[in-house]
Amino acid sequence: MKVEKREVILLCSIFLFFCVIFFFVPITGDDWYNYVVGKKGVVSNIQQAISMYFSWEGRLVSRIFIYLLTPHRFIYSILTSFLITLLCYFIAHFYQTKYKFFIYFVTVFFLLTLENTMWTQSFLWVAGSITYLFPCVLLIGYFYFYVHYIQNKKHFCWYHYFVSCLFSFFVTMFVENLAFTYVLFHFLLFFYHYYKTKKVDRYLAFNGISSFIGAFLMLISPGSRARMALDDTVFHQLSLIGKIKFNVPNFLHYTFLCNIPFLLLAFVLMLYLCRNLKKFRVFASFLVSIFFLFFIITLVLYQFHISNFLWDFCFRHIYFLVFLISVFILFFIFLLFQILPWSKLKLFFFSLLIGLSSNFIMLLSPVWGGRVGLFTVLVLFFTFFYFFLNFLEKQKSSFPSFVLPTCFVFLFGFMLFIFFQYYQVFQFTLLRQESITKQLEKDTPYITIYTMSKPLLWGVDPYDDFHVEYFKKYYHIPDDKKLIYQTHCS
Repeated sequence: MKVEKREVILLCSIFLFFCVIFFFVPITGDDWYNYVVGKKGVVSNIQQAISMYFSWEGRLVSRIFIYLLTPHRFIYSILTSFLITLLCYFIAHFYQTKYKFFIYFVTVFFLLTLENTMWTQSFLWVAGSITYLFPCVLLIGYFYFYVHYIQNKKHFCWYHYFVSCLFSFFVTMFVENLAFTYVLFHFLLFFYHYYKTKKVDRYLAFNGISSFIGAFLMLISPGSRARMALDDTVFHQLSLIGKIKFNVPNFLHYTFLCNIPFLLLAFVLMLYLCRNLKKFRVFASFLVSIFFLFFIITLVLYQFHISNFLWDFCFRHIYFLVFLISVFILFFIFLLFQILPWSKLKLFFFSLLIGLSSNFIMLLSPVWGGRVGLFTVLVLFFTFFYFFLNFLEKQKSSFPSFVLPTCFVFLFGFMLFIFFQYYQVFQFTLLRQESITKQLEKDTPYITIYTMSKPLLWGVDPYDDFHVEYFKKYYHIPDDKKLIYQTHCS
């Protein structure tokens, strides 16, 4: 893995930027509880995680990391920033291309412009980032190493099998939907390799079995079953078809409607494909324009925060949306097969299947959120992006020399904007802490809590009984004190 000097500087800059952002952000939501538990020590953390396995959830590995890292903000910030930097590296180097630095620009900009709940839940919320971002990076990193090193290796020593199987076992105990994706990856490749060579790939077999055992132990845990029974009893009474039908709006929302950069890239790629058609070029361009009009309407609705309209539209016109997106996908596939042979498209479709799988399996779950779709959004966007760059390289196209410097100047300005936004969050956190301390010294019967009006964090204000209880414990507020909320940050 050769890394040139200017790439090292760029990677260090990405690492430092995210470190600073994470230092600025306070712990929020469930992290108040996780902080209180985490302060009890390593042994107690592991015991509590095991207890949660039998009482609340099967995500044993992510739960242990949450308890260990939440009280140690410095270590968490360093580790998370390092993983994001690795993610940028893996994406930029996944395929050999001359557009490496342009991919870095697109990757960082894409991460910083993720849909709000996806960004705040998966990056800025400790429990959310450990549960969803950590395994997402580990999976993409594993896929990177498999493509570049593992699949061409002829012989494996016993310790290779041991380490890889251990990794496969534990990585599937972070979160359910990514565990399914990881297992699916190994079994699809195993059967494809056997079909092509009539030989058993022991590496894929052992890791597939290890990952399946890890995922199975997570899913059958008493805690997972107990939580499933409490989360949404009405949903679990539905039939399989009923659950899927109920969740189709969620799937469309978190896979496509929230993924504006992906939609834009898909339309650009479709127009590019239309230019290369030998027949029906005008008709194909007309259809793409209709889809693009739908995309513009979606974008405008989101820009003006009329997402409730989209949500209602999904529920009331679900069959129309399914039909529209299905036509879009079929038309895109038709364009691909008109231009490229199947041998060139296998990797593209395999990447799409792996990316979509983590959201597909969520059709059977009552719990959705921006954090759930992180892996799908990343894989979909960069699969299309690499495909587009591949077209440019084959036609020997290149960007003008001023494009890359301009992009990085723009990115620097945008990162400064993000920096100042979260510096304000840091000031807000200090102000809230100072205000609580002064009120505790005065021994007032109530405590006024400053709330944040900007949606820059997830769960920053406590409202239900559970979060109020641990918010008080985190800030050392006596239980008998009443909380009064006052908006401070505009």
